[in-house]
Amino acid sequence: MQAGFLRLGLHIFAGIIFTGSAAAQGSVWRINAGESTARLYVASSSRHEARINVGVARLSGNVLQSAGAYLPGTVAFQIYPADQNGKPRKPQKQGGVSPAGVSPDSTTLAFRSKSIELLDEKTVLVRGDLTATYVSQSVEDDPMNGDSGPVFGPPVVHSVKRAVGFVFRPATARGARSGGVEWSASSIIPSDLFPELWNAVVTTDWPAFLVDEKCKPPSDGSTEFTGPVCTGKMIEPEPRTDLVCNMPASVGEDFSGVTCSGTPLSAVPKPDGRGHTGIDRPPHGAAGNSANEIEIELVIRLERMDPAPQKPPSGPSDPTARRYFGKSPRSSPA
Repeated sequence: MQAGFLRLGLHIFAGIIFTGSAAAQGSVWRINAGESTARLYVASSSRHEARINVGVARLSGNVLQSAGAYLPGTVAFQIYPADQNGKPRKPQKQGGVSPAGVSPDSTTLAFRSKSIELLDEKTVLVRGDLTATYVSQSVEDDPMNGDSGPVFGPPVVHSVKRAVGFVFRPATARGARSGGVEWSASSIIPSDLFPELWNAVVTTDWPAFLVDEKCKPPSDGSTEFTGPVCTGKMIEPEPRTDLVCNMPASVGEDFSGVTCSGTPLSAVPKPDGRGHTGIDRPPHGAAGNSANEIEIELVIRLERMDPAPQKPPSGPSDPTARRYFGKSPRSSPA
């Protein structure tokens, strides 16, 4: 009975997630980085209704499906700020000084699956390794400098890997004609179990995310070039739910903004062992008002990639013939 349900669930899941004869042939699916998003939240395990959407990030990667398999064989993706290219920075050593030219806001969250388990006909648990890479700088307050401000140390790359799990569900079948499908996925990760992920999320300045972004140089011919002009649909962060904010019924000349009630969540970086971070820890007794979880919610837009057919070699003398004919025959002596 259970085996029959499992087979039925695999067929249903494959029919929803993968289109056409993909399961029979094997496929590579590309995550469309222009339309896929990752929402990053800080939340509290003691206040389930309270969370803050600290940023909307870009998402890219691939999903590999073996021939004859109903579930994907490998899921690999990267989460990164919308103004970056998603290539992770490799430190010289764990926690070592970063290479020259590394931007202090370089952040990448890279996931690669290790096991995939069908929970029901529409839910899959994907377990794997998530690598959090971010850059920090220590801040030293030197009283001898007077009013010159804090002294920043060299940028340091942190890159740490931990085992996590994502729950995948099929979303809409939008774009079925062009071979595209859509998933949603989510994960909740306690900050104490993955402090490097926590720091990567809360210390990064996540820029605005534009869908169908198109950039071009300004057309006014100004000599003061300020960068390209970009257009597109902006994906806004969701309103925070740790506070309830209302607009006054009447707005006069003394309007000072919306009024909010509730206790805000506190989300501060965790110490990395390299000196003062410049942000104080919450006071004793405020643990109930401190965020202690990272929630990741993904919208994954997939596009099937058909490998280009390979042209057969013209004969054994062709340099590519080895993979088709084996070792090229030796020439006979004259």
